[in-house]
Amino acid sequence: MKFRKDRYLSVFGNLPNPAFLFDRDGRLENMNRAAALLLGESFEPGRTGRGNAPRGEPPPVLAEDLARFLEADIPSRGFEKAIETPAGLCHYQVEMRRTNDASGKIDGTVVILNDITRRKEAEETLQVLLDEMEARVEERAGEEERTQRHLNRALRMMWGCGRALLDAKDETELLSEVCRIAVEVGGYRLVWAGFAEDDPGKTVRPVAQSGFEDGYLQNLSITWADAPRGRGPTGTAIRSCAPVVAHNLQSDPQYAPWREEALSRGFRSSAAFPLGRDGRPLGSLNIYASEPDAFSGKEVELLSELADTLAYGIRSLRAETARRREEDRREVAEVRLRRAQRMESVAKLAGGVAHNLNNLLTVINGYGFLLEKELPDADPRKRMAEEVLRSGQRAAELTNQLLAYSRQQMLSPRELEVGGLLREMEPGLREICGPGIALSVAAGRSVLRVDPEGFRQMLFRLLTHSCEEMERVGEVEIRAFDANLLPGEAPPEVGLTAGEYLVLSVRDTGPTMDKESRSHVFDPFLRPLESGAGLELSSVYGFVKQSGGYIWVDGEPGAGNRFIACFPKPGKSE
Repeated sequence: MKFRKDRYLSVFGNLPNPAFLFDRDGRLENMNRAAALLLGESFEPGRTGRGNAPRGEPPPVLAEDLARFLEADIPSRGFEKAIETPAGLCHYQVEMRRTNDASGKIDGTVVILNDITRRKEAEETLQVLLDEMEARVEERAGEEERTQRHLNRALRMMWGCGRALLDAKDETELLSEVCRIAVEVGGYRLVWAGFAEDDPGKTVRPVAQSGFEDGYLQNLSITWADAPRGRGPTGTAIRSCAPVVAHNLQSDPQYAPWREEALSRGFRSSAAFPLGRDGRPLGSLNIYASEPDAFSGKEVELLSELADTLAYGIRSLRAETARRREEDRREVAEVRLRRAQRMESVAKLAGGVAHNLNNLLTVINGYGFLLEKELPDADPRKRMAEEVLRSGQRAAELTNQLLAYSRQQMLSPRELEVGGLLREMEPGLREICGPGIALSVAAGRSVLRVDPEGFRQMLFRLLTHSCEEMERVGEVEIRAFDANLLPGEAPPEVGLTAGEYLVLSVRDTGPTMDKESRSHVFDPFLRPLESGAGLELSSVYGFVKQSGGYIWVDGEPGAGNRFIACFPKPGKSE
């Protein structure tokens, strides 16, 4: 694919975040519209330099940081920075990264600014609210200093966990972050979260943990069933939908099955909080402290609220995941339906045209043959008759391709050994490639039930297409092999079903097709109709589908294209 500088400049110029490009010596090469707006300058696509400043001089707000970055000779650096803009003081997350040319050598630096002003303001507001809450708690509390300290740490935990809930994209990620905050901010020795499974043993499966664990979770074997190992804090909290506190593990009778393991790791008290109290909880949040009586009544209330909030967040994440999956499923189904309707409608039209055209060609070619035979060689009309016959034969080939595309081709399937067929075809395949294309063919002794002539024509047309796209210079690899395929190994719109297939792969080194091109590659008449070229890949598609198989194209930028045709293997005899 040819590089479009204007398209690159348009995309770069309209990036939502301010972005700057510097050369390897730190001279400004380009900046986008958002960067110009940040500096209070007018934007001109493709302009080098800025305003009336010397050509290539970096903006003052970045000059010092850029110089330190280049001097440090590191690949990337991120930091926060307050910048005075025409709109006032704004806070940005600045990302500096060295860029490489095609050979891997450093050729410049890209700087991208992400506006975090609103997040900073929100953090400051939250901190003010937190300070106010702490002040009110200290004014009202008449408890001892240790109780106040525990309550404050619970509040800080809730603040940190609230931020984690806002940023979470995955439930395991959320629980891991909450456990980390509880240990680092709350000062607890170990925090872990587990889900209550619906298996026969009603096990509790740990999914996230932080702190001093030292193999403790591997030896727990906790269940939420009403059984000896399910009557500890975790199982009881899940069954009762209420928090359970073990104030002193040394003497608490319900902790007997785990006492030795817990005490050896420095755990002296613990609390288990159900994840949700509406219906059956999702699981539990378990917290361990290094001292006895570490959980006061108010702290337990706050941590219970935290566990309820976590349960709500997990259910919301699961609902969002389910919604996205349903949307993806519907989108794939709609794409598959539209493609099937488009191909089917065109196929019906092509089949009708081909049948009518065949009737006309039978008459034309028959009379042309009789006329050509009766004319003497010296008669100038004989050459005209020969040209009529040649055109009729090309038209007949076109109708055959139309019939193949409409899946109305007369096929005579039989079992054949694909490797032998490819070896027999190899001289003809190399002749199609010509001297400028390196061809490699690899096949085993797979047996396939298919129409041999249709299979040959399919391979010839795929190879011809690849050679023409490479302009007769490059490499082509043809492979045939058996494989057990799953639906996910093909694009969703293909509708591949799981099973055992003979896979024919034709890979070339030509320009890689984009997604839009791949979605229409088998549509008829996308190429000129010279010698039936407009139907080559369409007839390939029709033959594969009529043979009960699937075909699609994949490819990666710079790596060429690969046509993949999958034919179901013959059933094994009983």
